[in-house]
Amino acid sequence: MKKERNQSIPNGFLYWLLFLPILWLSRRRRRVIIHNHLVEPLKGPVVILANHLSYWDWAYLPQAFPKHRLTLIANRFYFRHPFMRFLLRRLKAIPKSMLYPDVEAIRKTFKAVRDERYILMFPEARLGTDGTSQVVTTGTGAFLKKLNVPLVFVEISGASLASPKWAKHPRRGIVEIDVKRRVDPDEYASMSSSELDDFVTANIQHDEFEYASRTGHVYRSPDLTAGLDGILYVCPRCASEFTLDAAEHHIRCRACGFDAILREDMTFVSPIPKIRTIRDWNLRQHAHEQTRFEQDSFDFAMDVTVHRMDMTNPKRDTYGEGVVSVTKEGIYFEGVIAGLKERFGLSKQVLEGIPFRCDDEFEFYHRGSLHFFHPKTNPHVCAKVAIAGDVIRAGRTSEN
Repeated sequence: MKKERNQSIPNGFLYWLLFLPILWLSRRRRRVIIHNHLVEPLKGPVVILANHLSYWDWAYLPQAFPKHRLTLIANRFYFRHPFMRFLLRRLKAIPKSMLYPDVEAIRKTFKAVRDERYILMFPEARLGTDGTSQVVTTGTGAFLKKLNVPLVFVEISGASLASPKWAKHPRRGIVEIDVKRRVDPDEYASMSSSELDDFVTANIQHDEFEYASRTGHVYRSPDLTAGLDGILYVCPRCASEFTLDAAEHHIRCRACGFDAILREDMTFVSPIPKIRTIRDWNLRQHAHEQTRFEQDSFDFAMDVTVHRMDMTNPKRDTYGEGVVSVTKEGIYFEGVIAGLKERFGLSKQVLEGIPFRCDDEFEFYHRGSLHFFHPKTNPHVCAKVAIAGDVIRAGRTSEN
């Protein structure tokens, strides 16, 4: 029985073989500080819930739990390549189609609970852009109630300041991992699923700029703004779109001459006092799109190339082109893929969010396949599509 149980947890040799170099890489330009506030030793099964700030978050968390091998719920995208699939399966990682229903992920998570594993989940299910937490995906609370195991909440701080989603280069600075609290099933048993959604959202809330202001930490780079126009696309002075250029610590508007300087404490020297941080600027962009939504001037479209990924074999990927339209009713593609005409998308009823890579692509699943949409003429529009998705989802929530 002991041998059978050992085979059900992540392979110890591979886990540490991979973890030690990753630990070195994750600390190469960052000083990682661990705080653990748990009073009693941790015993599985548990679900570890953390905010999601950077591509390195999955590497930071094992450092906070060195006595345990974590089972990561990971983007199914990383299981496509044979070698990665070989490693991840032996590490007992659970493939999940992000922001899309996934029966296999549910089944394997329940098995991980039966195997008394330490399951790592990022309930926002996508990487934020401005250093603040997002709401958890719909159904998170219902799923956790069915798992019925202790929840451990972890706060990651400084990760997006050290490695911003939009940055061309990482920064030197401090990252802190705070294992904050454990919540047993009897403490959330009386909550409804939606109340538990709100509870989880509240317990992973984080604001990088409040953290930097409170701690005084600075994050150094040869160019603090390189790539920043990949997420900031609305000028805060003249409200023109896609007229911003970011370089040499400045972000400037070609239309009106607005010029802000980003300092190492991640605050702006700005002619508009209310724009102190990237968070403030991004909130103004959300308000900009929300106003368009309410005034019926929300719709827009773009020509794209599309990459449809076969989720088991990259050699079977297909390609095409067409138009993506964003309306108050959802986000839709119409065009040709592999020589066939297609129309599909996400209606407002099912839209949970739009992940994207700055100045490259935005993405969503359709019929189990991940699609990357690459704008042909203006890669900055990827950030606008993501914010529009958030506004559409918020509109659906307010209707309900």
